[in-house]
Amino acid sequence: MHSDTKRFLFTAQAPAAPCAVNELIQRLPNARLETWLRPDLGLFTTSLPFPEVSRLLQDGTSLPPIFVRHICPVDVCFSTPDASALTAACADVALLAPAGGACCVQVRDVDGAGLFPLLCQTLKDIGILPDVQSSCVLSATLCDGILYAGVSSVEENLSPFVGGARRYAHKDGMISRAECKLMEATELFSLHFPKDGTALDLGAAPGGWTRVLRTKGLTVHAVDPALLSAPLQADLGIIHHRQTAQEFLRSWDGASFDLIVNDMKMDAKESARILCGAQSLLAPDGLAIMTLKLPRQHWQKLTNETLRLLEGSYRIRNARQLYHNRSEVTVVLSQRTGENS
Repeated sequence: MHSDTKRFLFTAQAPAAPCAVNELIQRLPNARLETWLRPDLGLFTTSLPFPEVSRLLQDGTSLPPIFVRHICPVDVCFSTPDASALTAACADVALLAPAGGACCVQVRDVDGAGLFPLLCQTLKDIGILPDVQSSCVLSATLCDGILYAGVSSVEENLSPFVGGARRYAHKDGMISRAECKLMEATELFSLHFPKDGTALDLGAAPGGWTRVLRTKGLTVHAVDPALLSAPLQADLGIIHHRQTAQEFLRSWDGASFDLIVNDMKMDAKESARILCGAQSLLAPDGLAIMTLKLPRQHWQKLTNETLRLLEGSYRIRNARQLYHNRSEVTVVLSQRTGENS
């Protein structure tokens, strides 16, 4: 066993891993990638303790990292060549948790060795309650016979979910996987919409995002030349405009919208220009949410260029490659001055 409070694990989508490494190196002094444990899981070394690492990544002076999904500290590290060694290591890892209290246990068991039940039982044996609601997180990752573990607050980890992976069960009525992107953004960024508000969904068909917005009580103007999914066609809370987004924006002379969303499958910059053209339709305290569709290469460059384009019309509140994004980044925007310009 050795103790080292100046290492941490991070996760990113595998194709975005080089972008994530660049983000960490740019923001953290003397930081370097020590090794890749998996294509989407890396071990970093820095001169800073973990709370300071987290503070620098989330200090509020700039957006948090876009491609880094989750970080967690490595306070201890053990070699676990067999079951007995893993049991002994769990006994030591459990001592990291606050005595007599509770902690949220987050486990990535890459080796499939039954780490989660073993660690939870070990905690219970010494009077510590595993509790998913606890703000204290005990993180443990087992990969290639090495157990990495550490304790942090849930806020320090960039995401409250294990490895930044927020999974949703498929429910009856879901139209497409795209719904999970909007659900995750709403949850991760703590977004709230007026229950009786009005939303504009650009490029809505087949209607996944429209359906999610209807579940939140919003009346939705769905813009797309294509038909919406059959269950949505009878919903009186949906007004379907069978036009392109460009045609709608040129012709709309109605009220402003509390929310504008855009998940159109087109070049990120072109999609951003269309959303910039909708800025005057957004209510002063409204929000806009869009996904940037990224090509096979140069993700970081295109993302940065598109965000600069959006900054000409909006204030960027959040930008992150979510778990349910594939070759995409989700962006949340608001009016720059609180009133239309």
